[in-house]
Amino acid sequence: MPDSKHPPARETWRQWLILHRHAVTMIALATLILGETLRPDTSDVSWVSDLLLSIVIMASTYDVLIRHRRFTMVLLAALPAFVMIWFIRYLDEFREGETAAGWYLARNVLMILFLAYIIYVIGRDVFKAKRVTTDQILGGISVYLLLGLSWALAYLSVVMTDPDAIAFTSPLDELPGHRMAVLIYYSFVTMTTLGFGDILPISNLARTLTWAEAVTGQLYIAVTMAKLVGLRLVHLTESRESNRSETI
Repeated sequence: MPDSKHPPARETWRQWLILHRHAVTMIALATLILGETLRPDTSDVSWVSDLLLSIVIMASTYDVLIRHRRFTMVLLAALPAFVMIWFIRYLDEFREGETAAGWYLARNVLMILFLAYIIYVIGRDVFKAKRVTTDQILGGISVYLLLGLSWALAYLSVVMTDPDAIAFTSPLDELPGHRMAVLIYYSFVTMTTLGFGDILPISNLARTLTWAEAVTGQLYIAVTMAKLVGLRLVHLTESRESNRSETI
């Protein structure tokens, strides 16, 4: 019979994975953002973007499955986006001519839908928590990064359909290999309401996405901080009451 005081190693390992699931997602997102920013602008390394997006999909899928086990829903959300990424990579590598923009738009839409589902699941997990833990904080950061990435993909889709929808001040920013990194930068600058003015939304759709992201980012920070502070106050109150009862 297994010793109740010493659980099996497999169970201990699974508990560790559950307790640190949000950290994996945050690391994958940070790797994607830094990788897009630091990679060369040449087209021969464009596969790096596909690899980084795939890592985010796998990490986010793991984050949800290790805790909630929603296999069917996660599969329906993750598999189409994952397959589309590498199908387009196949077209770029083995077919002559330029891949139609429609395939890239389909990839962006599938990625946004997948990220929206992950934001919902992780966000609900964070806001339903009864105690503040390091992993819950990392989950909150992950949701913030996921929001920024989702909007960056939305901006990319807008620019694909209308190249004049967003004005870039630097000619380098308009290079196809550099565009995703620039739009990730623009997305987080918008969400934090820094507004440097070096990239400007021109079309009505681009402007709507911009102000919607700015409002969402500020509301998310306000609500998340209120939630974390509230949980911390509850924990401190319970600790004080427990200490008083022990003293009495």
